[in-house]
Amino acid sequence: TGWSMGWKMNFWARLHDGDHAYKLFADLLRPCVDRKTNMTNGGGTYPNLFCAHPPFQIDGNFGGCAGIAEMLVQSQTGEIELLPALPSAWKSGSFKGLKVRGGGEVSAKWKEGRLTEAGLKALVPGSFRIKLPVDSANMSIKINQKAVSLPVADGILEVALQAGDQLALTPANFALTEIRFKKQFRKLAADATNLVPVEDFVNLSEAQRAGK
Repeated sequence: TGWSMGWKMNFWARLHDGDHAYKLFADLLRPCVDRKTNMTNGGGTYPNLFCAHPPFQIDGNFGGCAGIAEMLVQSQTGEIELLPALPSAWKSGSFKGLKVRGGGEVSAKWKEGRLTEAGLKALVPGSFRIKLPVDSANMSIKINQKAVSLPVADGILEVALQAGDQLALTPANFALTEIRFKKQFRKLAADATNLVPVEDFVNLSEAQRAGK
């Protein structure tokens, strides 16, 4: 039934088994358009996205939404953990606006299963603890768009924020890629300003065209 799949989806996400949680999510969304569907062995979802269990089960809808959030961020231990149960089917993606304990709002982007960006906005003043990915050495950290240096102990970043403050995290490998891209783009833009118009190029000699 819908409420059962919703519960189990959250359980497996809490256990950091994203693929198992995803399977239950897929079962929860199984199209149910036949009046003869055997609800005892699992219904699914009606075309209007109501959870299928006559007449319908709102528990399945709420549980499914909660399960998605649980797969993307968890904070029940007092530490904010991003992508704790990311299923292999979600190779790349993003989310924003999910709330965490302590009065924070988080966002994240990932590519090929690896975190590329993360953000935390403090809705109230407080101290936040963020569990960093294992490959997050030399991570770029900004508060309100200003680079800062914060201590990391046992893979946990702790930061005190005022209401409205925004923390931005970028793993070093992706930050360097972005920096290199911007430098290369500036170089291409600068070179473009020195290009000879086509009509003038046609009239150049062979030596001039070769840059001699």
